[in-house]
Amino acid sequence: MGESATASGLMIGVVPMGALIGMVAGKGLISENDWNQRYARKIFLYLHGLWIFSMPAMALIIQASVEWGPRGKRLSFWGVLSLYFLTMTIGSMMMVPWRTMWNLFTPQTDKTFWSMMTQCSKTFGFVGGPIYFAFLSFLVDGGQASQVSPISMMSWALIGGFFIQAIELLLAAAVFPTVVRQADSDSGQLQAGSDYKLDRVESLPPSTRERLVWNVVYYCYERGFTMSAIEVSTVMILQDSYGWTESLSGMSFAIVGAGGIVMTGVSAALASWKLVTESLIFLSIMCLGACSSILLFRFEFLGPFSLLFADVVLYGGASVANGIAEGWACRAATARTSYSIKAYLTHSMIGFSISRFGGPIVAGFLLDHGGQNLYAVVQSALCFLAAGMVYRTVSLVWNGW
Repeated sequence: MGESATASGLMIGVVPMGALIGMVAGKGLISENDWNQRYARKIFLYLHGLWIFSMPAMALIIQASVEWGPRGKRLSFWGVLSLYFLTMTIGSMMMVPWRTMWNLFTPQTDKTFWSMMTQCSKTFGFVGGPIYFAFLSFLVDGGQASQVSPISMMSWALIGGFFIQAIELLLAAAVFPTVVRQADSDSGQLQAGSDYKLDRVESLPPSTRERLVWNVVYYCYERGFTMSAIEVSTVMILQDSYGWTESLSGMSFAIVGAGGIVMTGVSAALASWKLVTESLIFLSIMCLGACSSILLFRFEFLGPFSLLFADVVLYGGASVANGIAEGWACRAATARTSYSIKAYLTHSMIGFSISRFGGPIVAGFLLDHGGQNLYAVVQSALCFLAAGMVYRTVSLVWNGW
């Protein structure tokens, strides 16, 4: 649409900023202490619906601008950007009510497993998104990409996203109940009466649970930065240092994402089948990630494959660790305290949004001014700090047995 790379980058930048503002605004819509399921359900469906139906509006504006002059294209770009930011803010207002509802639905002993499955689903979407867009592009241009304007493809991408989100909204309207009974703390896959040694996070003393929740909040800042930095830096390094094409660089991230799906699925299965404790998986995966971060440095004899291996372990390990950390925090959170589920969700989402916003900026700056090795120094230091934080968190659980 004739805009600079910086202006185009705002399309990505407004996502975490809109999410941050929306989550702060939305946390006051519900009260965990006096839960109203019917009201919470309406909040989710109405705000989600408003967000979804803004997509066709933006698609129409973008499509109409194809035939406009430079001034019209500029106006449409900034108009769509403003609308995108507004709808992202409104859509994010449902996040705290939605996640609080999930926390009430889910048995304590199932929360970690389903948190890991959520992370696995996010990674699957990360891998499947480009494939879905390629399929959509083929339907639109019939294999003749040069005959379709890139601006039109952007509008069609929004239409494709609209149909996926609409299906999600219909499923939510059909599944979410208007009355809910709080889940049993001991129901679910892992029963307290078994001989298997459980990570009984919810049985820890109040002071220990509070420290665990805040440790996870601090952890969210580091993980958000690490994951967003990897997403940007991998493509930049492969293209600038190793001469990879854009298509090959994009394909590399499909490999990284696929590795994350496998690691998360295997870890969730091991924990669900009671073969390994969650705490051991959590600590092991973080130590493995810290050690593999050494491969982010430039080793000429290994080429780009050391970078890709490190990314698979770090990005895939982050999905596993995020699921366990989120599940533990939800189990440790206690109503009517400073570490309630509402307080945890608000602070963790704020931390994740801020770090994901700053990660690509810092990663780009480090690569431009210091190269791959300076970037690797910062990432390795953060990974080892995160491993230390996880060790202290796991120690709280171990010492609470």
